[in-house]
Amino acid sequence: MAEAIESIHGEALDDQLPALAHHWARASAPAAQAARAIDYATRAGDRALAQLAPDEAAAFYAKAIELVDAAGGPTADGARLELLIALGEAERQAATAPTATPS
Repeated sequence: MAEAIESIHGEALDDQLPALAHHWARASAPAAQAARAIDYATRAGDRALAQLAPDEAAAFYAKAIELVDAAGGPTADGARLELLIALGEAERQAATAPTATPS
C-alpha cells in the first residue's frame, strides 16, 4: 500500500506522510523497510508540529522511537536521541497549547 501511495503521489508526499508512516510501520520487517517507516513517521511528526498539532506529532515521534528500538543497528542511539528531543518538544507544545473553553 505504501509503495502505491509513493508511486501515485511521486514527489508530492507531504499530505500523504501520515498514511505512509502508518503503512511502512505495519510492513517494517526488513531493515530497509524499517528505515523508511522511521523516516516517514519522523517526517509526519515534523509536519504535524509545523501545523500546530503537537499531540499528533508526539504520537508520530513515539511510533518512530518504537521502530528505532525494534530495528536497532549502529545508528539507533543517535536516531533515538533526536527523536526523544522532538518528542519532548511536541509534548512541551501540547502542554502549553491553549485549551478551548466552553461558551
